[in-house]
Amino acid sequence: MEEKSVIEAIRAMNPDSYIPTGKELADSLSQKEDKNIPPVVDPSQRIDYSQNKTPSNYVCHNCGATGVRLWRENIDISKISLLCFGCCSKCNENQDANDKKNRLRIRAIPTEENDTFWGKKSAPKEGISWWESLPV
Repeated sequence: MEEKSVIEAIRAMNPDSYIPTGKELADSLSQKEDKNIPPVVDPSQRIDYSQNKTPSNYVCHNCGATGVRLWRENIDISKISLLCFGCCSKCNENQDANDKKNRLRIRAIPTEENDTFWGKKSAPKEGISWWESLPV
């Protein structure tokens, strides 16, 4: 399936999501300038796992994709960045096979209070279901 038709299909199923095109993603990856990245967590925006909605701060820190599944490093929350599947894949293509930074990404499942993220094995079933309900 061509890139355009895949993106159009995803956008049709998820009209509230922002899915960058391959060109937008490539342009984003090539830019080195600072971006206006929202805070990783924002307790003023609680999350309701029963709804298929993401808070405004749940944004890919590389391309700006919203409303999609994001991954994060399994490190201190003050140092993490959130990446969508496309950006994780692009980063992995550009990394040495021995570089563990991008291979150690885990699901970015925020707590319902949106004040931190669940650990690799500590997320509740509701949080996992919420994350899995988001488009890739």
